[in-house]
Formats: sequence, C-alpha cells, structure tokens
Amino acid sequence: MSLQPIDTTSVKKPDEIVHKHIVNGRHLDIQKTLEVESDLITVAVWDRGQVDGDKISLYLNGELILEDFTLAKEKKQITLHLLAGPNYLVMHAVNLGSVPPNTAAMEIDDNSKKKKTLSLVSDTKKSGTIEIIYKP
Repeated sequence: MSLQPIDTTSVKKPDEIVHKHIVNGRHLDIQKTLEVESDLITVAVWDRGQVDGDKISLYLNGELILEDFTLAKEKKQITLHLLAGPNYLVMHAVNLGSVPPNTAAMEIDDNSKKKKTLSLVSDTKKSGTIEIIYKP
C-alpha cells in the first residue's frame, strides 16, 4: 500500500511555532531532536506499552496531520514532507487513557540505513514534541 505524503510546506514557519511554545493551549515539551537526510519521512505511531485507550492528535509545524487517534499495538504510518531546517512534530493528548500520562511509541524513517524509535509523553498541560531537522 502506497501512502501519499501530507504536504506541510504551506503552513506556518516552524520557528513561529516554537517561539509561541504553545499548540492548542498547551506548552511544547521538546523531548528529542533528530536530524534526517530526506525531506520525505515516514512516521509510525503505536502503543508500545499497555494499551489503555490513549488518544492523540499529531501536528507538524502547526498543521493537524492525525486527529483523535486511539493508539493500538498496530503501527499507524503517515508520510510527511518536511521543510528545510527545523520541523516540529507535536503529540497532543486528547485523553490520558486509563493509565496516565499519554505515552506513544514513534518510529521515524527517512529512508536512510537507520530508523529512529522513541517514545513521547504528553498530558493535559504539555505536548511532547520532536524537533526534526532536515538538512538538504
């Protein structure tokens, strides 16, 4: 199955997002910074721990890319188009599930030799954020 990339090149400049430090009324908590080699990446998101009904929304540079998604053991993949320089992937907790806080596993694949796997944590006051730097 071929996934169509989401075009996020027409949204706000990433530095405008970070200078505000708030998305949807919540502060950004940059939990990881990584560099990628391609402007086209695939992000997979899932619940690596106990599946407890966590719901999330994902934003890239302020644009909604996944809305009100319930995390499961199966990976949900999204293909994204990055801007040159810093990009901000924000995980907004829609709820906290039955075991707070809201935690999601993510895998970032930029078609290089190595995929990056990490976890993001969000709650009702802050949104876990990954700073993804694309250097053309």
